Amino acid sequence: MRALAGAAVLAAALSSSAQAGSRPVVVVSAKSYHLRAWDSGRKVCSEIVAADQTSFTCGSPRAISFAQLPYAVGEETFVGGVTSTRARRVEVVFLDGATMHVKARVGRRYHGRHVRFFAGREKTVSTVRSITAKDARGHTVQTLQVPPPVPPEPPLPPPQPCGCPPPTAKAKACPAIVCPYAGPAWTRN
Repeated sequence: MRALAGAAVLAAALSSSAQAGSRPVVVVSAKSYHLRAWDSGRKVCSEIVAADQTSFTCGSPRAISFAQLPYAVGEETFVGGVTSTRARRVEVVFLDGATMHVKARVGRRYHGRHVRFFAGREKTVSTVRSITAKDARGHTVQTLQVPPPVPPEPPLPPPQPCGCPPPTAKAKACPAIVCPYAGPAWTRN
């Protein structure tokens, strides 16, 4: 009987700790921002929050994942995410060449998978180019290269009219303009 009661208490404790990881908890906090984390199935999710704006990401607990939030407060960029338990420092390099060094912290209120969290702010608005997590001796534990954003392609210019354009004072004959596309052509002389 005591064994069954002990097993029930153990099962209740395990289920409550598993559920504690599924609710967002603050894992890194600063004056102008904070990072929240939670479990989502087999993934760890993190959300950077600054000035009532948010950006979140979910990823494998074995890989670096991050979210960035530009323009949340003035001309600043906020970055936060998840890294390995072996990481002690995280170096974030931006496209404009700026570098940010932050501590990888254990989330005391987070009771999910064994990971560390990082968050910080850069005083310019830029996009993350790479993230490198380093251990206590300065050796690289994890690295992530972020491809640069692809600029949108400009729209195609409207097609030139083809066929025989309307007559002008100088035009004595209709020049032959071949239509490169199917569609109505000007035919007035």
